[in-house]
Amino acid sequence: MEEKLNLLADFPPISKQVWKDKIIADLKGADFDKKLVWRTPEGFSVQPFYRREDLKGLKTTVSAPKCRKAA
Repeated sequence: MEEKLNLLADFPPISKQVWKDKIIADLKGADFDKKLVWRTPEGFSVQPFYRREDLKGLKTTVSAPKCRKAA
């Protein structure tokens, strides 16, 4: 019988700052924001990764966009 992996149990949780520090180290001096963060035409900054804590306080996680009826 094949043993199932439980990655959440097998690896310790890592903070967002630890991830960002590793990415910055891998960039070897390149600016994180200039290299990896981009802006939408509406002016929103889009990060290269998101975590569950980034969703706290966002009301959009419990709503869906309104769809227009087809003509």
